[in-house]
Amino acid sequence: MIAKQRTTGILLASLIFVVLISGCSQPSNNQPSTNQQPSAAPISGSPQTFSVYESQGAGIKLKYPSDWIKKENVGGVTVAFLASKTGNSDKFQENVNIIIQKSENITLKDYVDQTVKQLSTTSDAFLIESKETALNSNPAHKFVYKIDGPSLSIQALQIISIKNNNIYMFTYTAENAIYPDYLDKVNEMISSFEFIG
Repeated sequence: MIAKQRTTGILLASLIFVVLISGCSQPSNNQPSTNQQPSAAPISGSPQTFSVYESQGAGIKLKYPSDWIKKENVGGVTVAFLASKTGNSDKFQENVNIIIQKSENITLKDYVDQTVKQLSTTSDAFLIESKETALNSNPAHKFVYKIDGPSLSIQALQIISIKNNNIYMFTYTAENAIYPDYLDKVNEMISSFEFIG
């Protein structure tokens, strides 16, 4: 029971953090934060240039758009990548964040069932897609859902995988109208994701 409550808490924290880290409070000048560390050299070969994020401590490695801001260890999030704001009227900073938590012996199926239940009881969240997938060849589950707020409607793609007693949550969040615009970049990030160490 405690594991289920903790898992539900992780899901809620993830949903809430998606909104908080999203840039509603980000500086409009898009300058990197002082805690941002230099990234590896950009990877070219496509119209979009990517850099590589690697953390031995977190046991992950992936590519991310070079023009996105990287923030580590913010509010329980292992790493977040924030797209540049498109102007002063941009209310939301599209982002990808990765949360890693201990799994406390919960199975992926149990976690998925709890997530579906939690989304169905949240009045402003609407599940669009729920299906099995893989993250770096590890069993995973993909959710796409929409959250309607009083002044903002956002859409999120979340991939959840459990490996070595850790829950890995990869979440892309964007304003509903802009959500498709970043999917190619996000899919590149997902396909480059590796468990390391």
